[in-house]
Amino acid sequence: MQFLDLFVTLVNKRVKNIIGAGIMKAKPQDDAKFGFTASAENLNGRMAMIGFVAALITELVTGQGVLHFLGLV
Repeated sequence: MQFLDLFVTLVNKRVKNIIGAGIMKAKPQDDAKFGFTASAENLNGRMAMIGFVAALITELVTGQGVLHFLGLV
């Protein structure tokens, strides 16, 4: 549990630094709705990061892998 608290604290500090530096500014949206656009790739990357963290948390909480947890193996 200490690792999780430390991780959350470090992430919060990093996000505050990024916001304070002005890096996270609103950008104009891409005109294209489909294809390999910058916004589509950003969304895909963010969803992948969320999925990976969710899988890690599932494994830490249940003590078994995601496929075992879902009953697929």
